[in-house]
Amino acid sequence: EPQTVFFRKEGWIDSGGNRWTPEKHFDIVDIR
Repeated sequence: EPQTVFFRKEGWIDSGGNRWTPEKHFDIVDIR
C-alpha cells in the first residue's frame, strides 16, 4: 500500500497512526 502523507508539521510527516517521521526519509508529495 502506498505511503500516504496525511499531515505535515514543522518538517515532520504523519504517515498514519500518528507515526511522526522525519520527512527527509521520504519523497514528499506537498499537500496544502
